[in-house]
Amino acid sequence: ERASDMGWDAAAQMVKAAADARGLEHHDRAALNRAISALADETGDSKLRYLFAAAGNLYSFGDLLYAEDIEVLIGDVALLVEKVEALLPGAPSGERE
Repeated sequence: ERASDMGWDAAAQMVKAAADARGLEHHDRAALNRAISALADETGDSKLRYLFAAAGNLYSFGDLLYAEDIEVLIGDVALLVEKVEALLPGAPSGERE
C-alpha cells in the first residue's frame, strides 16, 4: 500500500473514531468533512480542518505528488492523528490543547 493511502487511512480512521464517540455520521468523505468541522468548532482548533484537507490531498492526488510533498503531508496527518486522538474518550486531559 502506498504511503499516501496509508496516510489517508490513518486520518480517516481517527476522525471516524472521534465522530463515532460523538454520535456523528462518518460513512463517507462528506460526512468525515462535516465531522472534522464539528471537532474544529468544538475545540476552537481551526487547524484541524487544514490538517484533514492535507490528508484528503494524499487520497486524491497521491499519484501526482512528489515524494517530498508526501512526506510533508504525512507529517500533517501525524499531527492530525495526535490532536484527534487527544479528543477520544479516555484520552489523558493533559494532551488536549
